[in-house]
Amino acid sequence: MRRALTASLKSCAIPGSALPTSRYPVFRALLYPLLLSLLAVLYTPHSVATDAGKTDMQKEWRSIAALSQLNYWVGFQSVPIKGEFRKFFVRYKPGDTLLVSVDIRSAEMGDSELNSEIAAADWFDSKHFAEARFVSNSIASINDTDNQFLASGTLQLKGISRTIAVPFSWQPDGHITGELVIPRTDFAIGSGQWSSSDQIGIDVRVSFDVRLQSDAAE
Repeated sequence: MRRALTASLKSCAIPGSALPTSRYPVFRALLYPLLLSLLAVLYTPHSVATDAGKTDMQKEWRSIAALSQLNYWVGFQSVPIKGEFRKFFVRYKPGDTLLVSVDIRSAEMGDSELNSEIAAADWFDSKHFAEARFVSNSIASINDTDNQFLASGTLQLKGISRTIAVPFSWQPDGHITGELVIPRTDFAIGSGQWSSSDQIGIDVRVSFDVRLQSDAAE
């Protein structure tokens, strides 16, 4: 590198003249460190940025329970009723894998009678199916944006597995948000007399706002 740089300087010199470094040792002592510093500025940041980007993509993130929410709305006679799952877990590896595990027994409707009802066999049957689980098999950006993605994968709920797509927004500081609609009858939620939409709507809106920390931050 030093030889190439010296040759470049020589090519720029006036014909018949000598480089001042041959006559002034002090000039040479100052010039070389300056040039080496300039080369470091020009060539180092790219590799550092690339390595940092690779490191960030390789990180795994996990949810912070106290700062995360998983809510749902179901229509009762066309009036939306809100519920939430108080216990769930999310792991995310950017651009690679999204995993969500939900404790169905933590479903909360804000009413003790409703809570008992949705735990029954016609609804969640949480005694026999205590966990719902989503695992992605692919994650793709939406419209080539930097923070909008679509995770396609399998949702297991009440002993039934279905392929679904989960749109979500990801911020590099560890923040995932999103919303989707799940037909409850796809998973036998509300069977028997509740299988129609006469009183309880079929489509359930689900939203999530999850704060995560990287494993490296521990």
